[in-house]
Amino acid sequence: MGSALTHSRGTTTPTEAPATYDWLRCADESTDGCVATGQGGGSYLLGDADVGSQMRVRMTVTSTGETAYSEQTTAVRLPPPPPGEPPPPPADAPPPAAPGEPAEPGTPFTFIGTSPGLEAPTATGGVAGERRDSPRLLDYFPVVRIRGFLTSNGVMVQVLSIRAPKNVRITVRCEGRGCPRRSWVRAAAVVRARPFEAILRAGVKLKIFVRRRGNWIGKYTVIKIHRGKAPTRADRCLYPGRSRPAACPSA
Repeated sequence: MGSALTHSRGTTTPTEAPATYDWLRCADESTDGCVATGQGGGSYLLGDADVGSQMRVRMTVTSTGETAYSEQTTAVRLPPPPPGEPPPPPADAPPPAAPGEPAEPGTPFTFIGTSPGLEAPTATGGVAGERRDSPRLLDYFPVVRIRGFLTSNGVMVQVLSIRAPKNVRITVRCEGRGCPRRSWVRAAAVVRARPFEAILRAGVKLKIFVRRRGNWIGKYTVIKIHRGKAPTRADRCLYPGRSRPAACPSA
């Protein structure tokens, strides 16, 4: 959360009599349902446990034990998401759909993956036991993440991100009717493909290429948009000197 509350000293009799202050979580405007947070002092840092509660301060005069309460705050809410990051789905949202699974409009989906069958790369970027002149895997293999929800005729993509090592070239190509752009290129380790974080119609294909110059094995991901189903995706590898994606090295 991170937001802080502060209070000013209340009036006591005699004036300036020593007093202690306790921060409380309250269910409503009354003080009957208030529960102590276990923290006192002049300020209070809001946390996740405070969400939904109204906050008060209770002042207790040390010499007499008399108490007084501040007015309550409004109910504490979660902060808005950072700029550019879509809000998380509500707690009562339907469970995410699996790739290609029939689902109703509004159903969320999240797919994260590298490529099946890949061995863990060594510290030098190769696969254990490979020949020195063989094509090598990147230091860590790129990860493509897509998140969104279904619409009546396709999907709304909220996040399309590619995480890869440095010194790679990332290309996203779009095929089909209604593509926001046909091609998009970046040279970066971590990117959000924001032009394609949009409504995509059924029949659209997103083809993602991650390449590095030299004798390196790159990554290829194709994402297909369907009507009434969660998108499907396939992950393959890009070998140096070959124009078409192929199966990745098997484990």
